[in-house]
Amino acid sequence: MSILRIDGTSPECAAQAIRHLEDIGNIRGFSLFAGDVPQPYANVPGLYIGDDGKPRDKRSDYRLILLSADLERQVWIELADWSTNEAAPDYAAEIVQLLGVRANFGRLNSITDAAASPAHHFNFIARFAPEGEESSDLNSGKVMKVTMRFTNPAHKQHAKEQLHLLGQLQPLREFGGEEAEIYYFRSSFDTKQELSRCATNNVLTLHPRYSLPDVETIHKLVLQIAEQHDAEVTARIYEKLPQG
Repeated sequence: MSILRIDGTSPECAAQAIRHLEDIGNIRGFSLFAGDVPQPYANVPGLYIGDDGKPRDKRSDYRLILLSADLERQVWIELADWSTNEAAPDYAAEIVQLLGVRANFGRLNSITDAAASPAHHFNFIARFAPEGEESSDLNSGKVMKVTMRFTNPAHKQHAKEQLHLLGQLQPLREFGGEEAEIYYFRSSFDTKQELSRCATNNVLTLHPRYSLPDVETIHKLVLQIAEQHDAEVTARIYEKLPQG
C-alpha cells in the first residue's frame, strides 16, 4: 500500500486535498487524532526546502488519516497548526466533506477507524439575477432545478468549478434555512453538519450576461457539464419552482 503525505497548516492541507482529489478517490474510512498522535503517524521524518533553497530535515505528526477505497493507498494529512488554530477542526471536516462524508469535528476530540460511505450529490436551483426586494425570492423569474450524482469527489469538484463560471453558488440554506432544503430537495442523508463550502443543496445565481431567453442555453450547458463528469443528472426548467 502506498502513502500520500499532505503537509502544511490546516488551510494549506485543505487546499492541497482539493488538488489531490483524483489521487485520493473515494475513501472507505478515516481517523482523526486530536490529542497525542500514535505511531506510525507521529514524528515522521521528512524534508522541506528552506528560504535559502536548501533541503532541511523535519518531523511531522499526521492527524487525519484517510483510507482510499478506489486505490491501495493511505493519505496522511498533517494539519500542522492543530494546537494553535481554533479553525483547524473545520478544515479537517472540510477535507472529509469534500470526499463525500458528512462529518463535523467541532465537538469531537478524536475518532478512530470510522467507516465511510461517501455520497457525491450536488443539487442546485439556477435563477436569473433578480433585483431589489426579489433578491432572496427563489420563485422570481424562470428557474431550473438540477440534481447531480457523481461517482467520485474529483468529478464533483470539477463540475462545481465549471458551474462557478456561470454565476454565483450559495448554499440553499441562506435562502430559508433548513426548511428551504427540506422543501426544495429530498435528501436521503442529513445535511445539517455540512459546511457552507461543502453544501449539497445550493442556489446558482446566473451571471447578469445571461438573460431570460438564454434559459435553454443554460439547460444545455448544465447537461454538458454533467456528461463531461459522468454524472447522473436531472435538469428541469420551471416557470415557478415546484416542491419535490
